[in-house]
Amino acid sequence: MKFTDEYKKHAVELVNNDGATIAGVAEDLGIGSTTLGNWVKKWRQSLPEPDEDEPLNESERRELIRLRAEAKDKDKRLSHQEMELRFAKKVAAWLAKDEQ
Repeated sequence: MKFTDEYKKHAVELVNNDGATIAGVAEDLGIGSTTLGNWVKKWRQSLPEPDEDEPLNESERRELIRLRAEAKDKDKRLSHQEMELRFAKKVAAWLAKDEQ
């Protein structure tokens, strides 16, 4: 299936601007996550390389701090969800074993 550049751009924006996962957006749009991942990768590669000699301005520094805090929060939530999933699997296995 051939996708227009506009469609690809919209899909990539959903991942970048909304903070959604590639897998989630791909599922919502009914396309393969590998396909969307390739579009996102191509977009990221098209971005200009940062100039390491140029320090961050105040706005960029605040954005960096915000993004780092957001990533840390997401990591904590993911760890908690993974723990809940492991617990649920153990409970399910215990219940299944108990029924036999």
